[in-house]
Amino acid sequence: MSDPVPLVTVEIPILAEICARLGHIEARLSELEAGASLSQEWYTLRQAARLKRGIELRRNNKTGEIQPFDSFLSTLRSNPHLQPRNGVPDGHQGGVVVWHRLSVQEWLRLRDEDLKARIGASIQKKELA
Repeated sequence: MSDPVPLVTVEIPILAEICARLGHIEARLSELEAGASLSQEWYTLRQAARLKRGIELRRNNKTGEIQPFDSFLSTLRSNPHLQPRNGVPDGHQGGVVVWHRLSVQEWLRLRDEDLKARIGASIQKKELA
């Protein structure tokens, strides 16, 4: 048997620079979107979720499949820690839970990684209890 050929890593400086710039653009765009003034005073979970995703269809990062918005919304509904203020509403309107625009704005600033960390923290608390 012959020895396996070692893998060679090739770094392309311009590609690394482009990726870094895209990261900065994405961060800036998120800041602008989150800082945009929200027109309503109160938001339902569906309305807040639309602001978070911005579109009705979303691509699954793992499989590349396009998922309907309702799958994202059902994930939010079944996981209160992913909702604004960890699922604690600011009020009720017509029997529906709602969050104030400031709570929604704060939630829009959170990245998906931050929301996933909330789930991990809540699971650890339940295990310790």
